Amino acid sequence: MKRLIAGVALALAVWAGAKAQPKLKRAALHRVSSAAVAAVRITKAPTVEYVSTHHAVISWETDVNSGTMLKYGTSRDCLDAAQHGKNGKAHRIELSHLKADTTYYFQAISGVAPGTAAQSEIGIFDTHERGHRPTRYPQQR
Repeated sequence: MKRLIAGVALALAVWAGAKAQPKLKRAALHRVSSAAVAAVRITKAPTVEYVSTHHAVISWETDVNSGTMLKYGTSRDCLDAAQHGKNGKAHRIELSHLKADTTYYFQAISGVAPGTAAQSEIGIFDTHERGHRPTRYPQQR
């Protein structure tokens, strides 16, 4: 928390200096304010908790409280949809309105400021065919 407060104070000081010195570019402000906050690390890789015909739940953890987003889509090269989650260390995103019997790719992104975001590897899951029972992971034996 002290690091975050110090980073905000530094960013405000740079911003005030930029207003006083018009030659100071915004890019410098962005670099200083981003560098003042440590980068987020994903400490537990995204895992699929639940899959059904039209829904899925993905969860992961980070080392610090951070905002979060899950990009997903039906092509590994085009994650064209996104779902945002709550701030925290434990992240859980529920996807709905998915197509039945379809392969989806996803990537978790968590960060606290520009330049601090961590991105996971791209994951994959398949939604079930119509009439198939939902699956919870890890499966109980």
